[in-house]
Amino acid sequence: MNGAAAVRLPYPVALAEVATSGVELTTRVDEDLLGRAAGHSIHTSYRTSSDQTIPAIQETPVDSPRVYAIRLNAPAVNWSVTLISPDGVRRDFKERTDAVTPARVPVPYPSLGAIVGKQRWPSVSGEKEEQSASAAAPNVDATNDAVRADRPIDAEVVAPDFSRISDLESADLLAQRWHEAVLCLRVDASLSSIAMMGSLLEGALLQMAIRHPREANRTNAAPKDGNKPRPWSKWRLTDLINVAAQAKWITVDLQDFSVVLRDYRNLIHPWELKAKAFHPTPGSAAICWEITRRVVDQLIAHETLTPQADRPSTSAHKLSNLPRRTEMKPGSKSIVDYIRDQRR
Repeated sequence: MNGAAAVRLPYPVALAEVATSGVELTTRVDEDLLGRAAGHSIHTSYRTSSDQTIPAIQETPVDSPRVYAIRLNAPAVNWSVTLISPDGVRRDFKERTDAVTPARVPVPYPSLGAIVGKQRWPSVSGEKEEQSASAAAPNVDATNDAVRADRPIDAEVVAPDFSRISDLESADLLAQRWHEAVLCLRVDASLSSIAMMGSLLEGALLQMAIRHPREANRTNAAPKDGNKPRPWSKWRLTDLINVAAQAKWITVDLQDFSVVLRDYRNLIHPWELKAKAFHPTPGSAAICWEITRRVVDQLIAHETLTPQADRPSTSAHKLSNLPRRTEMKPGSKSIVDYIRDQRR
């Protein structure tokens, strides 16, 4: 390009505005280029109460740029609307959580936030309680807090519909991992949030492999003992990432980025952290969160776009039923060998 800087043009289709009225959600789809909106779809995820764990899901095909009215089962307390391109990539996203609804993931120890002066989660009693807590707390690291205020992390409280890629019980488990990752991100617990993302990534990819066993075991990256595929409990996160890329469940760029997320996840081990002489920052956690979100988006989009007839009849197994890779027994091995074997 003769030394000129490349200009990245915005995506020509976007969600212009979203509003709810009772049991109806309306959203307007706009396009910059004529005919580009057709073929997209609107993925709507919503909850009708704060106690609802798995959100209700609706898919709406897009045929032209206009206002779409989506009928809900009941008034939603929180919702998210995602614009999915014809190739299954998430292109735009909007969400809203009702201000009068308690946070989906409560802070386990709210008094800790008052002590360090970093509590930001909304309380049931409103802003007065938050202001009184911050006034009573010492001003710790005010400069860093000011920097963080200019760096919001895009972490949605409303989890995706994991039932698209797993059974209901495992979907609930993956949703819990999502909420815990969001909680850690909101309080700048960077290393803990990345550990939750690694667990979420491993669980989602494992459920996809169990959901499509023939497709997974046909890839070159599938771990085998001789010619026999290894049991699911022996699959490492590295194996799952490579299998997902070879099976076309995720793109090659996300394969590479997921390997980086795996390496950062391993920093939870003290010797890894000491060897690398690096501690994850809120910025690196935000990058890992974007990787996690996009992997989940592509897995769900794959299942949405795959015809039902092409899917195997084997149902996804429950993560809780998978055996541990090894069991620690007195005198069986050193603690170092045991922990090394548990790592993925």
